[in-house]
Amino acid sequence: MTRDEARENFSAAFDGELGDARADFDALLREDAELREEYEEFAQLLRETQSLALDEDRPEADGAPTPDLLAGVQKKLRVRSGGRFYRDRFSEGAARGLSVPMLLAAVMLLVLVGLFVALNWTTVIDPPSPRPASASPGQAR
Repeated sequence: MTRDEARENFSAAFDGELGDARADFDALLREDAELREEYEEFAQLLRETQSLALDEDRPEADGAPTPDLLAGVQKKLRVRSGGRFYRDRFSEGAARGLSVPMLLAAVMLLVLVGLFVALNWTTVIDPPSPRPASASPGQAR
């Protein structure tokens, strides 16, 4: 196994998916200190990333937390920001529920109806009746 092949297999080695090639991979790591250091940095980065992803609220069958990177990062940001980020403003407030969006929709509907009526409300003024053609004073009838 070459150094480049070993680098390509870092992820598989970390996940334990190398199988028979694991012995060659470990032998190459023992021989090459630089490659071993790269692998250790890679493994440390993956462990830190996985620790961000742990969601303690969702345990697996054996009791270990299920990794979910997005949910874990959002939860930590929500806690650190005091709830300013990654919250659903309408559904988190138990007292409000859907009443606020429904109230806003009703107000907007009333505003639209009011605008429609106001813009279409016109007063029809009867046009003046046509005057009969009159003769000028100098003309005889």
